[in-house]
Amino acid sequence: MEKFLHTISGSLHILAAVTWIGSMIYSQFAVAPALKHLGAPKASAINMIATGRFSPLTWGSLVVLIITGTYATLDKAEKLTPIFQQPAGTVLFIKLLLVAALIVILLLQIYDYGPKMKKLINPATPKTRKTNWLWPERPMKLKGFPQRT
Repeated sequence: MEKFLHTISGSLHILAAVTWIGSMIYSQFAVAPALKHLGAPKASAINMIATGRFSPLTWGSLVVLIITGTYATLDKAEKLTPIFQQPAGTVLFIKLLLVAALIVILLLQIYDYGPKMKKLINPATPKTRKTNWLWPERPMKLKGFPQRT
């Protein structure tokens, strides 16, 4: 049973990491370049809408990462004591510091920079029709953009 829990926890940890990092890559290399031609106010507004839609997924994957990472660390605590005397332990420690830095940056973006950006571009934000979050494939109607039928 313990091996089964380790397998599930490890799989969830990797899936959450891929989801979290994949959402950042998608935002930077797919959404941002696609919005460049719209101009700063509209692009920023649409980017904020997209960020709002993917925010629960990002937070959920971060919570899963923290829970499964803590489970793996606490389960192997006695084996980790001598690891800091090896190069792999130093690499692990640096990785954990970088993950902590990513979490701090995420929190700063959401609670500090995000609200400031929202205040700056609020007049330029296109009006959206609220849709049911269970049906994200429904097209959002943005004022000033051609609508698909």
